[in-house]
Order: sequence, then C-alpha cells, then structure tokens
Amino acid sequence: AFSGSDDKALKSRELFFTARLNQAACLLARALLPGKAPDQARDMLAKAEAAIALTRKMYPDLGGTAMQARFEKLLKDIQKQQGSASPGGFAELDERAAAAAAPAAAAN
Repeated sequence: AFSGSDDKALKSRELFFTARLNQAACLLARALLPGKAPDQARDMLAKAEAAIALTRKMYPDLGGTAMQARFEKLLKDIQKQQGSASPGGFAELDERAAAAAAPAAAAN
C-alpha cells in the first residue's frame, strides 16, 4: 500500500501510521475520562492495546524508527493504566502472543 518512495507515498504512509497511533491514543483518553465505569475503562484499554498489536502485526516496521518509539511509548502508557507495575511494551505483547500460541501448537 505504501511501496512507493515518492512524496505522495511517503506522506500517505505517515498519515496512515499517525491515524493508527491516534486511534489508540483516543481509546486511552476515553478510558481515562472521569466517571467512566471500570469495566468500560478496561474494555477501552484492551481495544487500545489491540489496535497497536494489530497495526504492528500487519506492518511490523510501524512506519520507521521514530514512529515505532511513539507506538511503544503509547503502548507502555496503556499497559500502565491496565495495572502493569513495569510495562514491557512490545516485549510484553510478544510474550503474551507466544503464550497464547503455545497451547494451540501443542494441540496440533
């Protein structure tokens, strides 16, 4: 989708990853609204984390080094709000994905 290296392709790529980052940031902000029911906040935080995880799965480079750092910082903020004492960022996502895949692999 962003294979070109012309200005238009590069701008489209930047806009896409910024939009994906902002989607997760908005979900985090909604989770932190005053008066938000705890179950709704947990749901919003889970959706924010899932948005980042899906974007990373589909586009592992996440738009380059600078954008990767922004995604990971936001992910750590989300994980902190989920109750993690020391958020692991992408490493934590990878650990959970591996743990979820292990029982499926053992069943085959």
